[in-house]
Formats: sequence, structure tokens, C-alpha cells
Amino acid sequence: AVTGVQTCALPIFVTDIPGARDLVVDGRTGIIVQAGSPQAIAEGIRVLAADRAKTKMMGEAGYQRIRTEYTMEEYVRRLK
Repeated sequence: AVTGVQTCALPIFVTDIPGARDLVVDGRTGIIVQAGSPQAIAEGIRVLAADRAKTKMMGEAGYQRIRTEYTMEEYVRRLK
């Protein structure tokens, strides 16, 4: 069975602002583009739309990163 979290294994597309950029490894788990640049946003969308294999790989890498680096245990460890 596929859980709701597993169905979200998609690459992240964010602008380069604090918080958002901290969750994405650019080119590995998603794409970070310049904030306020429609051209950069369009290019990021084009990159993801043009390569389904890369898009799937980035989504899976992001899913695995969140599962391992953002667990409750990891959060508590960093907080300490």
C-alpha cells in the first residue's frame, strides 16, 4: 500500500529565500531559483518538465532526505 507521504515523492521547486532553500539540495532533491525572477522560475519548470527520469530521481532523493534528516530524533538532537 502507498501512504500519503510516499505519494509526495516529488522534487521541490522553491525560490531562494530563507527556510525554503534550507530544505532543498539544489539539483539533487529539487531546484532553487532566484526569487523575483519570472525567467528563472520558467527555466526551473522547463528543466523539471523536460526530464522525467531526473524529476523522479530528485523526488525520491528528497523523500529519502526528509525521512532520514528530519525525523523527530534528529530534530531533538539538533535542538540539544
